[in-house]
Amino acid sequence: MEVASSGLATYGNEFSEVLGLVTAGTEIMQGRSLQVARGLSTIASRIAKNQDALAEYGIAVQDANGNLKSTYDVLAELKPKWDQMTDAQRVALGDTLAGTNQYKVLAAVLQNFEHATAATETALNSAGSAAQENAKYLESLNKMGFYKQV
Repeated sequence: MEVASSGLATYGNEFSEVLGLVTAGTEIMQGRSLQVARGLSTIASRIAKNQDALAEYGIAVQDANGNLKSTYDVLAELKPKWDQMTDAQRVALGDTLAGTNQYKVLAAVLQNFEHATAATETALNSAGSAAQENAKYLESLNKMGFYKQV
């Protein structure tokens, strides 16, 4: 996660999105989490550099303000189109976005993208429940006189 999160944060990805992408890739490429992490960093970089290749499929890499969309968001938009592509189209776009060495990471993540979505949602919900539990704990401490909110 350290390798993936540091690289992907540069491209606008939240930690929960990184977790989702890494989960999707490592479920297919079991035991190769470091390869998936490095591959995702490469893919993020190549998405930013090859915006025209995605534009051919109606996918904008930048938002309305000119900021890069997260790698997660770009891949989420790509997934339904990827499923409709011919093998030749997938290989051509995959080579552009991932290169020969990381193509299998891109293919694994897109093949398993529903798990990326589920893992991302779980991470987001977990953060919310942890904050709620922490608030309850602090309230309890406050009532017992051990903690005073400022």
